[in-house]
Amino acid sequence: MGDAGLETAFRRDQVVLAVVPLGSLGPVRKAAIVRVCSDALGADCGSLFDYLTASTHVLAALDGRLVGHACWSSRQLQPVGLPPLRTAWVDAVSVGPTHQRRGIGSLVMRRLADETADFELRALGTERMAYFARLGWEPWEGPTRGVHHDPLDSLMILRTATSPHLDRAAPISGV
Repeated sequence: MGDAGLETAFRRDQVVLAVVPLGSLGPVRKAAIVRVCSDALGADCGSLFDYLTASTHVLAALDGRLVGHACWSSRQLQPVGLPPLRTAWVDAVSVGPTHQRRGIGSLVMRRLADETADFELRALGTERMAYFARLGWEPWEGPTRGVHHDPLDSLMILRTATSPHLDRAAPISGV
């Protein structure tokens, strides 16, 4: 979405993005992330950091307050016929409800893509396929095994410069 499509409540240059490894977050930032994710998803995300180990977080702040988040951790996914691929597994993509539909999520996801350029693949599970497709993510059409946390999610991928040729109709598994 171009700048002309943004609401006038803020300009993109007012959003401050930070990339922070899990070990440097601290309790205040962790609580803010849980709050943003819980508000955005309408569910209690209090256990978020129980499974987001060894993760790196992209934080979006507006006027010093956390308004958006996404993170990744390193996993391996293996499409049939290929060796395991070093994959940036993306999780907890959230923007607080009062800041949604203003481009913050897109800023966060573009920064995440830049930061994970050295991976062979990026992947996530989602029910919001249209949103991620607008950002260049592609649906995985083949069977998945051991890939998703949530059976309602669909697997989507974002290729990197080092991604091999991928047959999105082939089976893929988590290694």
